[in-house]
Amino acid sequence: MGYNLRFGMHFVILYSLAMSGTAMSMVLGSSVEDPKLAVEFLPMTFVPQILFSGFFIAQSLIPVWLRWLQYVMPLTYAVKLELAGEFDRDCGSDQANQNCDSVLDNASVDLDDVWWYWLALLAVFIILRSSALVFLKRKADK
Repeated sequence: MGYNLRFGMHFVILYSLAMSGTAMSMVLGSSVEDPKLAVEFLPMTFVPQILFSGFFIAQSLIPVWLRWLQYVMPLTYAVKLELAGEFDRDCGSDQANQNCDSVLDNASVDLDDVWWYWLALLAVFIILRSSALVFLKRKADK
């Protein structure tokens, strides 16, 4: 299919996303008393990620008062990293290059901010894991 993103980078992005997703699940699981309740809350954590990541819905179409949610969702940064890796190189013809630029613009991906996306993904992971640790410590103290 002519992918531009190297497999190793694709794997690292997906692994980072998986670690952040498990950290989000750990926060949810450690913050409630009943495991069944945590399972019921899981869609409330993952569906907003799909909506606010900018993959299916352009971020410019999301109401302004809800746009802040994109900054706390790890999927947002993983999608931006994947798109930046896939469409940052020469896409071929002039029309293909315009299409690549259009995809990056629609997803609000700035190629100069790739390292910020990595830092944000790491920060979300650290904050969520630390929060889960705090919730577990509180449960242990009870």
